[in-house]
Amino acid sequence: MKSPPAPVCYCFNLTEEDIKSEIRETGKSTISQRIRDAIKSQGCDCKTKNPLGHCCLEYVEALE
Repeated sequence: MKSPPAPVCYCFNLTEEDIKSEIRETGKSTISQRIRDAIKSQGCDCKTKNPLGHCCLEYVEALE
């Protein structure tokens, strides 16, 4: 049985597979920018939703 995609952004339900898929389809990922835009418009709850207790952007940017 296949595991569900590994989450990278708990606030906006984005996964490592979302990044990989976007790179395969377009040659780049815009996930980190989408997260920034969502934070500006909706806010975030990283401290409680992310098991690491902080924002995911640094990790997401490293994956891109």
